Amino acid sequence: REGEQLLGDVPGMTGRPFSVKSVLAGHAYQGVEATLVCLPDETGKVTAFDVMINARPLVVPEHAGLGCVIVLTDVTERKRAESAIRRYTQQLELSNKDLEDFAFIASHDLQEPLRKIEAFGDSLLESVAQLDDRGRKYVERMRNAAGRMRAMVDGLLQLSRVATQGQPFAAVDLNRVAADVLSNLEYQVRRT
Repeated sequence: REGEQLLGDVPGMTGRPFSVKSVLAGHAYQGVEATLVCLPDETGKVTAFDVMINARPLVVPEHAGLGCVIVLTDVTERKRAESAIRRYTQQLELSNKDLEDFAFIASHDLQEPLRKIEAFGDSLLESVAQLDDRGRKYVERMRNAAGRMRAMVDGLLQLSRVATQGQPFAAVDLNRVAADVLSNLEYQVRRT
């Protein structure tokens, strides 16, 4: 009768209640997760590990309640990995939030100088009548460059929000993208 003590709750087990007595009474357990704490060893060290319990009563009609099959699977490493993934996910969410905040601030701070460049360009075109065609062309190119810079800053801000505010895919005019790239690199291309 040494096994008699196991008929109640399993000693040292935390989690969903589990007892051998309930299995013998016909209750099956499948995929129940719990922590099993072993008795201290000779050095006094207590060991605990996470287990998954699968238990079924033996189905022998004339001997009902006399036996059961219990399988404990050690899932400690899986639990540690799940905990690490939760920690990394929290850190990544915090990092993404910080990045989004930074992008918003940087976008706002970059927008103001661009507005001034565009405003000064407008003022130049309106107030200086003696600008020749070449001068007007330079001012117009300056304004266009500021507009493209504004679009890039807006694009970076949208990119920083993708993780938290995903948007559906949209068609992009690649001819326009290529023209913008060529326009942005025009000065470097002419120099080489």
